[in-house]
Amino acid sequence: MAEKMSEGFCNIQEQARTAAKELLEQARLETGSLFVVGCSSSEVTGHKIGSDSSIEAARAVFAGIYPVLREQGVYLAAQCCEHLNRVLIIEEEARRAYRLERVNVVPQPKAGGSFATTAWEQFVHPCAVEALPGYWRDPDRHALGPGGGSGAAFGC
Repeated sequence: MAEKMSEGFCNIQEQARTAAKELLEQARLETGSLFVVGCSSSEVTGHKIGSDSSIEAARAVFAGIYPVLREQGVYLAAQCCEHLNRVLIIEEEARRAYRLERVNVVPQPKAGGSFATTAWEQFVHPCAVEALPGYWRDPDRHALGPGGGSGAAFGC
């Protein structure tokens, strides 16, 4: 049975949905593109990054973003935190489409992050990959930025 979200988490979900829709409109991604999300659930709930991981906030952000991406045929890539070297959690289908090498990790709320953990739990066939060709890492922003190729980056 699905858990009922509090009003605050419903607001987070709606804000994430709106942000994803706006970014998709601007980015004009093609079907099969990757949408990279680096999300600090601590920051979403008003705390310092990495200080107060919230699986509930991560689930709200995921619930806002993921359906929007699926409607557009865009793959979600959830970026783990530095404890897992910022690997990306994606669907196996996306890994195969982009011919990415799998790495053997499973994120946890305090080792990988709540958002990546939520993606792992919600994806049909989750897997982890170390990097996406054509993207650079920006350790100061804890997100990936486009360095070429088809995709978008979103930090929350």
